[in-house]
Amino acid sequence: MSEKMVDVRGQQISEDTVVEALRKHCGFQEKYQFKAGDVAKCRGKALRIICRVDGKLHSLALDGSLMSSGQTAFEFYDYEKIGELKDFIRG
Repeated sequence: MSEKMVDVRGQQISEDTVVEALRKHCGFQEKYQFKAGDVAKCRGKALRIICRVDGKLHSLALDGSLMSSGQTAFEFYDYEKIGELKDFIRG
């Protein structure tokens, strides 16, 4: 299956390359759907652990205190996934 090509200033470039370049140029990031076990940074600073309790996602500070709940809150507070909890646990 061949990629769709577009003409950009006389050069044939794949549509995927054009889309990725526009995303970087405009600062667009796709929304990440957090899941239990994710580790995130909140507004680029504080670490949060995502957990699921009674079917709802919550974020916990490293001291165990509940910080926020749900995908909407995670987006509002600029959560950014930096890994999974298993990556941070040393055995």
